[in-house]
Amino acid sequence: MRSTQEILKKLERIERQYLLSMRNAEDQKAVSYYYGWHHALEWVRKRGDQVIVDEVVGTGRCSGCAACVAICPTNVFDYVEDRPINTRLNLCIDCDLCVESCPELHLSDVDVEMKSLDSFAAYDNGFGRYGAVYLTRSTREDILKKSQDGGTVSALLVHCLEKKLIDAAVVSTTTPEKPLYPVAKLVFSAEEVLECAGSRYTYAPNLLALREAYERGVEKLAVVGVPCQIDGLRYLQHSTPDIEVAKWYEKHVVFSIGLFCSEVFTYQGLMKYFEEVNVNPLEVDKLNIKGKVIITLKNGQEVIKPLKQLHKYERPACRFCKDYAAELADIACGGLATKGWTITVIRTRPGLSIFENAVNTGVLEMKPISLEDEPMKLLRKLCQNKRERPNPPLKTLFNV
Repeated sequence: MRSTQEILKKLERIERQYLLSMRNAEDQKAVSYYYGWHHALEWVRKRGDQVIVDEVVGTGRCSGCAACVAICPTNVFDYVEDRPINTRLNLCIDCDLCVESCPELHLSDVDVEMKSLDSFAAYDNGFGRYGAVYLTRSTREDILKKSQDGGTVSALLVHCLEKKLIDAAVVSTTTPEKPLYPVAKLVFSAEEVLECAGSRYTYAPNLLALREAYERGVEKLAVVGVPCQIDGLRYLQHSTPDIEVAKWYEKHVVFSIGLFCSEVFTYQGLMKYFEEVNVNPLEVDKLNIKGKVIITLKNGQEVIKPLKQLHKYERPACRFCKDYAAELADIACGGLATKGWTITVIRTRPGLSIFENAVNTGVLEMKPISLEDEPMKLLRKLCQNKRERPNPPLKTLFNV
């Protein structure tokens, strides 16, 4: 049971951060923080795992990033159907790491951007702070053949593994048991990276693989994820309690690559969509969304279908997200009307170092892109649309 002094101290920090964020009450970040602040008040009278399950999962707000699962030092949680479940209640030690690492609670919101980015991120033109932006693509045909758009993410990971700049990377892949069913994977070789190449439009809990990296003692790790997962990673790295597992992520994650993301779809919904458009999911080799759904079949045939009827299968938690361009990643990537190239946004010095190394060794080719070019205009528009999208109603009311 927490002492009165501990409760008051936590309330003081929550209130201070809330007031700072609410200086501009019309700011979408402030509105989002307001939701998190209400959740956080439950923290002073509930155990951390109960806050996660009741006030985040229970309200429909949980993104499923799995940060709480990755950081729990006593393995209280299981991850079932895109959400954490506090299966082993008797193991909770009341350390609050799960609460501190949850990006939906925003408890470290004032500090997390400052700690995640650095002085290289000197510009802000509507897609998050950054230092440089280019169009890039892999110079290797084997990578381009397997990858999405310009293959930049796969090229960076392959290069870093081959040059021993990292020992492993957290990515997503699919499982042979179900067609296109996404799972998290920790990869140690260029061959494994290529096996996992391509975008997933259903949710893979990439951060679950962080736990495996921690348990296996990986020294230098890269992490790839959509914005909510990058947020979860940053909260993991900057969690307040001084516990070994929390500090491990700060020390051993060398760099992160964020993927542009409007939303993802439920696996069941995607399967229903394939049924509606008369496509056999067992025959699908690759999926791409560019204002329409581009389905590449295993026989090489390309099938183009409308996107509109897929929207109804969006994951409900995605409607809370305000981040399109992975604004806390070291490098953020995505293809928007770029015809085989990747928009590559470099946000930090570690990201710049990895990027320059890949370019200088000929792994990546790059060319400049202007903020006035159509792909960049589209990027800013998509970022703005996502920030300004209203939050859906929460499933519960708060008694605070």
